[in-house]
Amino acid sequence: MGDLHEIVDIVLVGKIFSLLAILTPIIGIVIGSLWGMKRSTLRIGMIRGVVFGMIGPMNWLLWTAFNAISNHTGLDSVKNVVLNMLLFIFTGVILGIGFGRAHRRKEN
Repeated sequence: MGDLHEIVDIVLVGKIFSLLAILTPIIGIVIGSLWGMKRSTLRIGMIRGVVFGMIGPMNWLLWTAFNAISNHTGLDSVKNVVLNMLLFIFTGVILGIGFGRAHRRKEN
């Protein structure tokens, strides 16, 4: 048996998330623009593309916050689990409210 090592390389995952944080808004605006041109609503398509493209930076931000909390409180502590749970619940509630309002405006 060899040396024990982590299943996930934290540095590599951080680099991948950093790259995605840069690329997803660009990809989002391109796809949104193409979708908007097809439907003759370029501005709306670009805005939607940027909004969905912000998933990458948000993912990077949550990854960074998760690691900071875990490094400070310890990965196996109850405090770590509770703080990260609250962070992700708060994020989900804010996103749900935002998308819900956008959907209601779209229907009007």
